[in-house]
Amino acid sequence: MGTPLTLRATASSGLMVNFASTTTSVCTVSGTRATFIVAGTYSITASQAGNSTYTAATPVSQSFTVNAILAPNFTIGGTAVTVTPGATSGNTSTITVTPAGGFTGSVVLTAAVTNSPTGAQDLPTLSFGSTSPVVISGVNDSTATLTINTTAVTSRAQDDPERSGPKRHGVPWYAAGDATLASLLIFGIRARRRWRNMLGMLVLLVALAGGAVACGGSIHGSLGNSGATVGSYAITLTGTSSSTAATGTVTLTVQ
Repeated sequence: MGTPLTLRATASSGLMVNFASTTTSVCTVSGTRATFIVAGTYSITASQAGNSTYTAATPVSQSFTVNAILAPNFTIGGTAVTVTPGATSGNTSTITVTPAGGFTGSVVLTAAVTNSPTGAQDLPTLSFGSTSPVVISGVNDSTATLTINTTAVTSRAQDDPERSGPKRHGVPWYAAGDATLASLLIFGIRARRRWRNMLGMLVLLVALAGGAVACGGSIHGSLGNSGATVGSYAITLTGTSSSTAATGTVTLTVQ
Protein backbone atom coordinates (compact mmCIF):
# COMPACT_ATOMS: atom_id res chain seq x y z
CA MET A 1 0.00 0.00 0.00
CA GLY A 2 1.39 3.38 -0.99
CA THR A 3 0.91 6.88 0.35
CA PRO A 4 -2.83 7.78 0.69
CA LEU A 5 -4.24 10.01 -2.06
CA THR A 6 -6.19 13.04 -0.84
CA LEU A 7 -8.57 15.23 -2.91
CA ARG A 8 -9.43 18.75 -1.79
CA ALA A 9 -11.86 21.28 -3.17
CA THR A 10 -12.23 25.04 -2.83
CA ALA A 11 -15.46 27.01 -3.03
CA SER A 12 -16.67 30.53 -3.23
CA SER A 13 -16.53 32.47 0.01
CA GLY A 14 -19.05 31.19 2.52
CA LEU A 15 -19.78 27.98 0.60
CA MET A 16 -18.69 24.36 1.10
CA VAL A 17 -18.00 21.61 -1.42
CA ASN A 18 -18.96 18.14 -0.23
CA PHE A 19 -17.60 14.82 -1.54
CA ALA A 20 -19.67 11.65 -1.55
CA SER A 21 -18.61 8.12 -2.45
CA THR A 22 -20.27 4.70 -2.41
CA THR A 23 -16.94 2.99 -1.64
CA THR A 24 -16.56 4.23 1.89
CA SER A 25 -14.81 1.04 3.02
CA VAL A 26 -11.72 2.14 1.11
CA CYS A 27 -12.38 5.85 0.84
CA THR A 28 -12.81 8.26 3.72
CA VAL A 29 -15.00 11.26 2.87
CA SER A 30 -15.05 14.23 5.18
CA GLY A 31 -16.43 17.55 4.07
CA THR A 32 -14.14 19.02 1.48
CA ARG A 33 -11.62 16.20 1.71
CA ALA A 34 -11.67 12.64 0.33
CA THR A 35 -8.80 10.29 1.20
CA PHE A 36 -8.08 7.04 -0.71
CA ILE A 37 -5.99 4.40 0.99
CA VAL A 38 -6.44 1.39 -1.31
CA ALA A 39 -5.84 1.10 -5.05
CA GLY A 40 -8.97 0.82 -7.15
CA THR A 41 -11.50 2.67 -9.31
CA TYR A 42 -13.67 5.28 -7.62
CA SER A 43 -16.66 7.45 -8.50
CA ILE A 44 -16.87 10.69 -6.54
CA THR A 45 -19.67 13.25 -6.58
CA ALA A 46 -18.98 16.83 -5.60
CA SER A 47 -21.85 19.11 -4.66
CA GLN A 48 -22.24 22.67 -3.45
CA ALA A 49 -25.26 24.09 -1.72
CA GLY A 50 -26.34 27.63 -2.48
CA ASN A 51 -26.93 30.53 -0.13
CA SER A 52 -28.48 33.95 -0.23
CA THR A 53 -25.82 35.08 -2.60
CA TYR A 54 -25.04 32.02 -4.69
CA THR A 55 -27.34 29.46 -6.17
CA ALA A 56 -26.70 25.76 -5.64
CA ALA A 57 -24.25 24.16 -8.07
CA THR A 58 -25.15 21.17 -10.16
CA PRO A 59 -23.52 18.07 -8.63
CA VAL A 60 -20.53 16.77 -10.59
CA SER A 61 -19.50 13.10 -10.65
CA GLN A 62 -16.10 11.84 -11.71
CA SER A 63 -14.59 8.35 -11.91
CA PHE A 64 -10.88 7.76 -11.61
CA THR A 65 -8.41 5.02 -10.75
CA VAL A 66 -5.90 5.02 -7.91
CA ASN A 67 -2.85 2.87 -8.66
CA ALA A 68 -0.85 1.21 -5.91
CA ILE A 69 2.69 2.40 -5.37
CA LEU A 70 4.81 -0.77 -5.23
CA ALA A 71 7.73 -1.11 -2.89
CA PRO A 72 11.01 -1.60 -4.80
CA ASN A 73 11.57 -5.30 -5.47
CA PHE A 74 12.52 -7.79 -8.17
CA THR A 75 11.58 -11.18 -9.62
CA ILE A 76 13.86 -14.03 -10.64
CA GLY A 77 13.52 -16.90 -13.12
CA GLY A 78 15.60 -19.23 -15.30
CA THR A 79 15.50 -21.28 -18.50
CA ALA A 80 14.94 -25.06 -18.35
CA VAL A 81 17.88 -27.41 -18.97
CA THR A 82 17.98 -30.93 -20.46
CA VAL A 83 21.26 -32.88 -20.37
CA THR A 84 22.73 -36.35 -20.44
CA PRO A 85 24.80 -37.46 -17.41
CA GLY A 86 28.23 -35.81 -17.49
CA ALA A 87 27.35 -33.30 -20.23
CA THR A 88 29.76 -30.35 -20.49
CA SER A 89 27.78 -28.40 -23.10
CA GLY A 90 24.16 -27.29 -23.01
CA ASN A 91 24.35 -27.54 -19.22
CA THR A 92 23.71 -23.90 -18.36
CA SER A 93 20.58 -21.94 -17.49
CA THR A 94 20.18 -18.21 -18.12
CA ILE A 95 18.94 -16.59 -14.91
CA THR A 96 17.03 -13.31 -15.32
CA VAL A 97 16.51 -10.75 -12.56
CA THR A 98 13.72 -8.25 -13.36
CA PRO A 99 13.39 -5.06 -11.28
CA ALA A 100 10.04 -3.58 -10.20
CA GLY A 101 8.95 -0.47 -8.35
CA GLY A 102 12.18 1.34 -9.16
CA PHE A 103 14.44 -1.25 -7.55
CA THR A 104 18.19 -0.79 -7.97
CA GLY A 105 21.06 -2.56 -6.28
CA SER A 106 23.17 -5.71 -6.15
CA VAL A 107 21.45 -9.11 -6.03
CA VAL A 108 23.31 -12.16 -4.72
CA LEU A 109 22.15 -15.43 -6.31
CA THR A 110 22.16 -18.94 -4.85
CA ALA A 111 20.71 -22.24 -6.10
CA ALA A 112 19.89 -25.62 -4.60
CA VAL A 113 18.32 -28.90 -5.77
CA THR A 114 15.01 -29.07 -3.89
CA ASN A 115 13.32 -31.97 -5.70
CA SER A 116 14.80 -35.04 -7.39
CA PRO A 117 13.82 -38.54 -8.57
CA THR A 118 13.22 -41.11 -5.83
CA GLY A 119 16.50 -42.64 -4.66
CA ALA A 120 18.57 -40.29 -6.84
CA GLN A 121 22.33 -40.77 -6.62
CA ASP A 122 25.09 -38.25 -7.40
CA LEU A 123 22.93 -35.12 -7.29
CA PRO A 124 23.89 -32.32 -9.69
CA THR A 125 26.24 -29.59 -8.46
CA LEU A 126 25.42 -25.93 -9.17
CA SER A 127 27.56 -22.84 -9.67
CA PHE A 128 27.07 -19.20 -10.72
CA GLY A 129 30.81 -18.64 -11.02
CA SER A 130 31.65 -14.96 -11.41
CA THR A 131 28.16 -14.03 -12.72
CA SER A 132 26.77 -13.50 -9.20
CA PRO A 133 25.98 -10.99 -7.83
CA VAL A 134 24.09 -9.17 -10.58
CA VAL A 135 23.70 -5.38 -10.52
CA ILE A 136 20.41 -3.62 -11.30
CA SER A 137 21.02 0.03 -12.17
CA GLY A 138 17.87 0.93 -14.11
CA VAL A 139 14.67 -0.50 -15.50
CA ASN A 140 16.36 -3.23 -17.57
CA ASP A 141 16.75 -6.91 -16.64
CA SER A 142 20.11 -8.34 -15.59
CA THR A 143 21.21 -11.92 -16.22
CA ALA A 144 23.53 -14.52 -14.71
CA THR A 145 24.61 -18.01 -15.80
CA LEU A 146 23.91 -21.09 -13.68
CA THR A 147 26.20 -24.02 -14.58
CA ILE A 148 24.84 -27.49 -13.80
CA ASN A 149 27.34 -30.34 -13.50
CA THR A 150 26.22 -33.99 -13.48
CA THR A 151 28.14 -37.23 -12.93
CA ALA A 152 29.04 -39.14 -16.09
CA VAL A 153 28.48 -42.87 -16.64
CA THR A 154 31.67 -44.94 -16.34
CA SER A 155 32.10 -48.54 -17.52
CA ARG A 156 33.36 -51.52 -15.44
CA ALA A 157 36.94 -50.95 -14.38
CA GLN A 158 39.59 -53.35 -15.65
CA ASP A 159 42.19 -55.05 -13.49
CA ASP A 160 44.50 -52.47 -12.00
CA PRO A 161 48.08 -53.34 -13.05
CA GLU A 162 49.52 -51.50 -10.06
CA ARG A 163 47.39 -53.51 -7.66
CA SER A 164 47.46 -56.90 -9.33
CA GLY A 165 51.02 -56.77 -10.63
CA PRO A 166 52.18 -57.96 -14.05
CA LYS A 167 50.41 -60.91 -15.53
CA ARG A 168 52.38 -64.10 -15.34
CA HIS A 169 52.67 -66.26 -18.40
CA GLY A 170 53.46 -69.92 -18.63
CA VAL A 171 52.20 -72.71 -16.45
CA PRO A 172 49.05 -71.83 -14.51
CA TRP A 173 49.14 -71.97 -10.71
CA TYR A 174 47.05 -75.11 -10.52
CA ALA A 175 49.43 -76.94 -12.90
CA ALA A 176 52.39 -75.80 -10.84
CA GLY A 177 50.59 -76.93 -7.73
CA ASP A 178 50.10 -80.40 -9.20
CA ALA A 179 53.77 -80.64 -10.07
CA THR A 180 54.78 -79.53 -6.61
CA LEU A 181 52.45 -82.04 -5.06
CA ALA A 182 53.88 -84.80 -7.19
CA SER A 183 57.44 -83.84 -6.21
CA LEU A 184 56.54 -83.82 -2.56
CA LEU A 185 54.92 -87.18 -2.86
CA ILE A 186 58.00 -88.64 -4.55
CA PHE A 187 60.86 -86.92 -2.77
CA GLY A 188 59.46 -85.38 0.39
CA ILE A 189 57.62 -88.41 1.65
CA ARG A 190 59.80 -91.15 2.87
CA ALA A 191 58.73 -94.72 2.91
CA ARG A 192 58.73 -94.81 6.65
CA ARG A 193 56.11 -92.02 6.86
CA ARG A 194 52.68 -93.16 7.58
CA TRP A 195 49.88 -92.64 5.08
CA ARG A 196 48.13 -90.16 7.37
CA ASN A 197 51.10 -87.76 7.11
CA MET A 198 50.69 -87.72 3.34
CA LEU A 199 47.01 -87.01 3.70
CA GLY A 200 47.75 -84.10 6.07
CA MET A 201 50.15 -82.52 3.59
CA LEU A 202 47.64 -82.90 0.80
CA VAL A 203 44.99 -81.11 2.86
CA LEU A 204 47.47 -78.30 3.63
CA LEU A 205 48.28 -77.81 -0.06
CA VAL A 206 44.63 -77.66 -1.00
CA ALA A 207 44.01 -75.01 1.69
CA LEU A 208 46.94 -72.91 0.43
CA ALA A 209 45.67 -73.16 -3.13
CA GLY A 210 42.22 -71.97 -2.05
CA GLY A 211 43.78 -68.94 -0.34
CA ALA A 212 45.60 -68.07 -3.53
CA VAL A 213 42.33 -68.14 -5.46
CA ALA A 214 40.66 -65.86 -2.88
CA CYS A 215 43.53 -63.36 -2.97
CA GLY A 216 43.60 -63.41 -6.74
CA GLY A 217 39.86 -62.71 -6.93
CA SER A 218 40.15 -59.61 -4.77
CA ILE A 219 42.23 -57.70 -7.30
CA HIS A 220 39.75 -57.80 -10.13
CA GLY A 221 38.09 -54.53 -11.24
CA SER A 222 34.98 -53.21 -9.56
CA LEU A 223 31.75 -51.93 -11.10
CA GLY A 224 31.79 -48.46 -12.69
CA ASN A 225 29.55 -45.49 -11.87
CA SER A 226 26.03 -45.47 -13.31
CA GLY A 227 26.11 -41.65 -13.44
CA ALA A 228 23.51 -39.09 -12.37
CA THR A 229 20.05 -40.57 -11.91
CA VAL A 230 17.79 -40.05 -14.91
CA GLY A 231 14.64 -37.99 -14.26
CA SER A 232 13.31 -34.52 -13.47
CA TYR A 233 14.87 -32.19 -10.89
CA ALA A 234 13.68 -28.87 -9.45
CA ILE A 235 16.30 -26.23 -8.71
CA THR A 236 15.23 -23.37 -6.45
CA LEU A 237 16.82 -20.00 -7.12
CA THR A 238 17.14 -17.36 -4.41
CA GLY A 239 18.07 -13.72 -4.95
CA THR A 240 18.91 -11.52 -1.97
CA SER A 241 19.55 -7.79 -1.78
CA SER A 242 19.64 -6.24 1.68
CA SER A 243 16.14 -6.85 3.13
CA THR A 244 14.60 -7.73 -0.25
CA ALA A 245 14.49 -11.34 -1.50
CA ALA A 246 12.83 -13.34 -4.26
CA THR A 247 12.78 -16.97 -5.39
CA GLY A 248 12.35 -18.75 -8.70
CA THR A 249 12.64 -22.25 -10.17
CA VAL A 250 14.68 -23.94 -12.90
CA THR A 251 13.60 -27.34 -14.24
CA LEU A 252 16.43 -29.80 -14.94
CA THR A 253 15.88 -33.00 -16.92
CA VAL A 254 18.57 -35.70 -16.98
CA GLN A 255 18.02 -38.22 -19.76
